[in-house]
Amino acid sequence: RLPRVSRRRRWGVSLTLSQLASHAARVLEEGSPRQALAYAWPHPWAGGESIEVAGRTLPLRYCQSSLEVREALAAEGETPAVLLVGLPENALGQDILGRLARHRLLHVDRWQLVQDAYGVRQVDPRLFPMQWLPAVLMDAVAVRPKATSPVLTLEDAMGTCLAFVFGLPAEQPGLDDLAHACEDNHARWLAIAPDHREHYRQHLVEQFGPLAEAFVAAMENGNGHAIAAIGLACDVLYADEAEKLPELRDARVRLESRLGGHRLKVADGKSWARLARDLAARLPEAGRLAAERKASELLQAIGASDHLELSGVLSLGLDARLDRLGESIERFLRTPDALLEVEAAAAYVLAHRLARGDHPGPAAARMAARLCRSLAVGATGTTVNDSVAHYLEHGAWQDWARRALRGVRPERFARAVTKLLDQVAVARRPQDEAFASSLLATLRLGEVPGGLTPVESALDHVVAPLASQSPVLLVVLDGMSADVSLAMSQSLLSRGWGAWARRGEPQALLATVPSVTECSRTSLLSGRLARGVARQEAQAFAAHEGLRRASRSGHPPRLFHKAGVEQSHQLGTEVAAAIADTGCQVVAVVINAIDDALAKSDQIRIDWDIDTIPLLAEVLD
Repeated sequence: RLPRVSRRRRWGVSLTLSQLASHAARVLEEGSPRQALAYAWPHPWAGGESIEVAGRTLPLRYCQSSLEVREALAAEGETPAVLLVGLPENALGQDILGRLARHRLLHVDRWQLVQDAYGVRQVDPRLFPMQWLPAVLMDAVAVRPKATSPVLTLEDAMGTCLAFVFGLPAEQPGLDDLAHACEDNHARWLAIAPDHREHYRQHLVEQFGPLAEAFVAAMENGNGHAIAAIGLACDVLYADEAEKLPELRDARVRLESRLGGHRLKVADGKSWARLARDLAARLPEAGRLAAERKASELLQAIGASDHLELSGVLSLGLDARLDRLGESIERFLRTPDALLEVEAAAAYVLAHRLARGDHPGPAAARMAARLCRSLAVGATGTTVNDSVAHYLEHGAWQDWARRALRGVRPERFARAVTKLLDQVAVARRPQDEAFASSLLATLRLGEVPGGLTPVESALDHVVAPLASQSPVLLVVLDGMSADVSLAMSQSLLSRGWGAWARRGEPQALLATVPSVTECSRTSLLSGRLARGVARQEAQAFAAHEGLRRASRSGHPPRLFHKAGVEQSHQLGTEVAAAIADTGCQVVAVVINAIDDALAKSDQIRIDWDIDTIPLLAEVLD
C-alpha cells in the first residue's frame, strides 16, 4: 500500500494564483465566510491585489510585518481578504490569530491539491522528490486521462505532464506518436527546464526503450525536425548488406554527431528504419518528399550516398536500383547469358516499397525484363497463321511495352532501355516483313488468314449472334491497335469486367487495306466492305439485316458517333437513355479518343486504360 500523503508536507516553491484560489475556496466552504484567510508566504508577491475565488473577487495583500497584518484586518469589509504573510506564525499576536480563518496561518499542501484535482486518494511516493511537478500537474489537469485507479502513479503523472508540455498523447502513446511529437514539438521540448527534461527522458526510455533516448538526443542536438529522415537514412546504414561495407560502418560513426554522441546499436538502427518506413508511407506527398530530401542530404553528408540502392523506401534508392537494372540490361545485350542478372535486378526494383504511384520505374522494370526475355526466346512460326497467334500472345504485349517504355528515368536506365528498344525494333522488322508478305500472298488467293475475322464480317459473325441471345453494347474505340486493346483489357479486368472468348474462333479482326477510318470503320459498322463517313455508317448499321432480326419491333439498331455521344464533355443524355433502355437490343457508340491522340502523341506517353478515356468509363457504368 502507498502511504497517504501528509497534509503537512512543505516546500519553498511558490504557488500559482489558480492553486491558491483553489485552496481558498475549500477553506471558505468550511464555514468562515467573513474571516480573513492568511497564508504563510515566505516569498515576495507581485501577482496583483485581487484574486478570483469560487466566482468572488477577494482583495489580496502581501504583509511583511504584524503591523501590516493588523492594517489589513482593520480595512476588512463584508468581503474577506486573502493575506500572504511573510513572517512566522509565532511572530503574530493571539489577537491577530483569533481573527483569522482556522485561527492560524494556512499552509497549502500542493500534493493535496493534485489529489483533489485528479480525483485520487493517494500519490505515488516516487513523485515527492520532484518539487516542481505539482505545478505542472495542476496546469495539465485539462489533458489528464479519466482516472481508473485510486493512485496517481509515477507513470500516469509523467504521461499527463508530457501530454501537456510536449504534445504526446496522454493515453497509450506508441513509438510513432513519440516520433511525431519529436518532429512537431522539438522546440517545446527544448523550452522545458533541463532538470525536468531529465526526469521526462528517463520516463520515455522506460516506456519506449532505447530509441526514445536516441530521439531525445536528436532533439537536444538540433535535429528533432529530422526524426523520420534519420530513420530513412538508417534504412541504408543498417541494411543487412551494410555489415560488409566498411564505408557504411564509418558513416554510422559520423551519424553520432547528429545525436550528440549517442551510438545506435544495430538492432535500434533497424528499428528506427522500420518505424521511418511506416511513417513515410502515411505521410502526405509533400511531407514524404521533404523527409526523403533530408535523408538524402544526411547520407551525402556522412559519406553514404554511394549505397542508396540499399534503401527500400527512398525515391533515390529506387533510381539507384533502376540504374543497376540498366547496367544488367546492357550486359544482356552484349551477352544473352546475363538474362538471369536482369531478372534479379528487376526483382530488386520491384522489392522497393514506396514511390510506386508517381514513379514509372517499377512498371518499366517489369516490362524491360519481359522484353529481354522475348529477345532471348526469339521469333516462332513461319506461316501467317502462326504469326497471328504469336503476335496476339507475345507481339501485342511487346508493342505495349515498347510504347510504355518511352521517357523512363533515371538516365542510366533510360540509356539502357533505348538500346533495348533499338534491338527489339531490329529483331521485329524481319518478323513484321515476313508477316506482311505472308498476309499479302494469302489475300491474293482470296483466303482469310487463320486467327483473324475480316472487319466487315464482325457484325454477322460476332455481334448479331450475341444480340439474338441478350442485349449488346458495341463500343468502337477508333484507332485501337492490338497492344492498346491488351492494355485496356487489363484495366477492364481490374474494374470487375470479365473477358469472354468464342471457343475456337478468331480473337482479332483483320482491318481493311488501307486501315483508315473511312474504310475500316465504315466496313465494320456497315457489315460489308465500304468507304464512307459517319452518316453512311449510321444508315448502314440501322439497316443491317442480322441486327434488325435480333432487335425488337420499333427499336432498330442504334449507332452514336462522337457528336451524339458527348455533350459538354459528359455522356450525352440520349445515348445514356438508349443504353439504359431494355427495349434496345443493339446499341453502338464510337469513341474517338485513341484516334485523336494518334495525330499528336509524338512526345507524350499515354497509358491507356478506362480512366484515360472518361467517356468509356461512363458508358461502361
